[in-house]
Amino acid sequence: MNKIVISGYYGFANAGDEAMLTSIGRALRGVQPEIDLTVISGNPAETSAKHKVKSIYRFNFFKIYSAVKNADMLLSGGGSLLQDVTSLRSLFYYLFIILMGKMAGKKVMLYSHGIGPIRNTLARKLTRIVCSKADLITVRDADSQTELLKMGLSGRNIIVTADSVLALPVADKTIGQKILQNAGIDINRPVLGISVRPWANDINCFKVIAAALKQFKSEHDAQIVLLPLQYPADLKSCAAVNSFLKDEKDIYFLRNNKPYIKNSPVFFNVSHSKKYAVIAVAPSGVGVDIEKAEEKNLVCARRVFLENERKWINNETSKFSVLWTLKESVMKALGEGFALAPKDFDVMPFLDNKSITVGDTELWAYTAVYDGYSVSLCLSNEPKNKFEGIEIVRIK
Repeated sequence: MNKIVISGYYGFANAGDEAMLTSIGRALRGVQPEIDLTVISGNPAETSAKHKVKSIYRFNFFKIYSAVKNADMLLSGGGSLLQDVTSLRSLFYYLFIILMGKMAGKKVMLYSHGIGPIRNTLARKLTRIVCSKADLITVRDADSQTELLKMGLSGRNIIVTADSVLALPVADKTIGQKILQNAGIDINRPVLGISVRPWANDINCFKVIAAALKQFKSEHDAQIVLLPLQYPADLKSCAAVNSFLKDEKDIYFLRNNKPYIKNSPVFFNVSHSKKYAVIAVAPSGVGVDIEKAEEKNLVCARRVFLENERKWINNETSKFSVLWTLKESVMKALGEGFALAPKDFDVMPFLDNKSITVGDTELWAYTAVYDGYSVSLCLSNEPKNKFEGIEIVRIK
């Protein structure tokens, strides 16, 4: 097979899913080095750059169908894609992509899936109908196989393997040690890393986790490292645990490559342009940007703005600066910088007082103009109190 389209939860800065895609790519290229891979992604530019593949936006169904039609196989790639705990919409999306592969007359493989839980009766029926059309299903554990069998699938094409990430080569430990040392962690003492994810809006679970971490830390003289698995979606959960540990020493909160304050739940970001500098401080992920409105900036509009954004700018430098600072504040709030391409998300909802969405992450933005400069602020959590906008205060 020369061409394969890969579907999964890619392009959302989820470390687990990105590792799975890396493993899948390595496995396929190990068999056929010149294989042509196209990945369906929430952030095509980042996925293409990071994994050296072609990539299509996950909701551009016309392009997806065209790619599948011209491919030899559709591979639904790994993780807990087929479950309805996150949402029914997510489950139906992945089932639709699988069905699209069969509609195009192609081979379809479910690769190292974790199945379930699927609680909705209709969802279980649809999963059985769609998955029964797959040519081969591999699952990463026996429980996933059992779940499919309970739905009524034949076990003939279901093989229990393992999580695809386990096929990755062992990483160089010195890389991780350097990251820890740069964060001020003593690698000669015990270190416990923990990734905390939200669960059913249960705030009490964070308190229980924090209590367990305190006990472990006391018994083993350990340093605790909070690691967001998906950035920035998991920052809120990690910050919630951290808030119950604020009086403890040796608690570290690793937040991508953004600068941060050690042992503090406070987030900050800075920016400058010519004679002005700004700083933003918030209890959650924050990005801020300032830019002077200049005619020369207009020449790069086509490279960084979507068509609807360029239409609104209409060759006006002031409008360019407003949207550009919004774009940068979003990229900085997410901690991605230019790893996230400016054209991969739309900031126009801001003009209608709506949140900005990047992948499945929702952000809230505000902007102001001062002395010919545009200033924009972006927050990863919606403010608890009504936020009217930015007030500029000049400090002499």
